[in-house]
Amino acid sequence: MKKLLVFLFVFCATIASQAETVIKEVLVAGSLYEMLLEDSIPTTSLVITGEINRNDMAGISYYSLLKKSLMTVDLSSVKIVDGDSTAIPDSAFYKAAYIGSIKLPKGIKSIGKNAFENCVKLQSASLPESLEKIGNNAFINCIKLQEMELPKGATNIGQKAFAGCRSLKSILLPAGLKKIDNEMFKGCESITMIGIPSTVDFIGKEAFAGCISLSAILIPEKVKTILAGAFKDCESLTSIEIPNTIVKFETAETFKGCASLTSMILPDATLSIDENAFWNCRSMTSITIPRMTSKIKEGAFDGCGALTEIYAKKKMPIKLDKNKMVFQFVNKANCTLYVPVDSKKEYKKAAAWKEFSNIEEYNYPKALPAKK
Repeated sequence: MKKLLVFLFVFCATIASQAETVIKEVLVAGSLYEMLLEDSIPTTSLVITGEINRNDMAGISYYSLLKKSLMTVDLSSVKIVDGDSTAIPDSAFYKAAYIGSIKLPKGIKSIGKNAFENCVKLQSASLPESLEKIGNNAFINCIKLQEMELPKGATNIGQKAFAGCRSLKSILLPAGLKKIDNEMFKGCESITMIGIPSTVDFIGKEAFAGCISLSAILIPEKVKTILAGAFKDCESLTSIEIPNTIVKFETAETFKGCASLTSMILPDATLSIDENAFWNCRSMTSITIPRMTSKIKEGAFDGCGALTEIYAKKKMPIKLDKNKMVFQFVNKANCTLYVPVDSKKEYKKAAAWKEFSNIEEYNYPKALPAKK
C-alpha cells in the first residue's frame, strides 16, 4: 500500500511538471489548434511565438473548452498576420471559459468588440502600452476579472466594455479619456471607488448602474453631459456633487435605488426631474431644486421617507406630473419646503405642494436659511 501511494505521488508530480509552461512556435498561421491537440497532456500554461491569425485565437478558445485546463496564455511575442495586424479581432476569445490570465501582443492598438466576452475565469489581462482603443463589450461578463491597469494611451473605450465584471475591484482610467460610455461599468458590483480623469466631458446612460459597492465618486468640472440612469442602484453611494457647469443632465432613474445618498444639490441644467429620478433614496434628507426646473415627473421622490428639507428655487410652483405619485411616502408633516420670498402663497395653493405642512420662504439667490 505504501509503495502504491509513493508511485501515485511520483506519477502525479510527473504529470504536473509536464503540464507546466509549454512554448509553441507557430510557423504557419492557422495551425495552432492542431498543434495543441498533438499534446497528450493538457496544457495549463501556454507561451506562443511566431505568426498567428484569427483562427489561431479561436483555436485557443476551442482548446480551453475542450480540455478544460488552459489557465494562462502569453501572446506578447506573436505577430498577427491577417486583417489589421495591430488589432485583436472582434470576438477573438469569445466564451474562452478556461483562460485565467492573458498577455496581449506587443504593438497592438485596439481590442475588438466582444473580444473577451463571457471569459468567465479570466482574472487578469496584461495590456501593451501601445493600446489605444477598447471596443464595445470587450470584457463584458468577465465575472472573475479583479483588476485592470489601462495603458496611458487607451483613451477610446466603448460601450459596456467592462459591464458585468462583478469582481472588478479597481481600475485606473487613463488621463486623456474623454468619455465614460453607456453602461461601461454597469454591474461592476465590487468597485468601491473610481477616479474619473479631469479630461472626461461625457458620462453615458447607466454608466455606473448597479455598482453596488461604489461609495464615492468625483465628477470633474469638464463633464458637460450626464445621461439617464448613470448612477442607478449605486446603493452604497453616500454623496455626489454634480458640477454646475454641466450643460445636459438627464435625470430619469439617474439616482434610483441610491439608498445611502443623503443629499443632492441639482445643477442649473436640470430642466426636469424625470421618472423615478430618486426612487427609494431612503437616506436622503435634503434636495435642492434649481429655478430652471419646470416639471417633476411620476415617482421622482417616491420612497424618500427621510426627506426633511426641500429647497425649491423656482418662484412659481413647479408643475408636477401625476401629483400624488411624485412625493409618495414622503412625510409631508416632517419635511419643510423652502421657497423663494413672496411665493409661499402660490405654493400653498398648488396641487401636491400644498400638502406640505411647513412651507417657509427664503431670500434666493443670496442665501439658504440656516439649518435648525
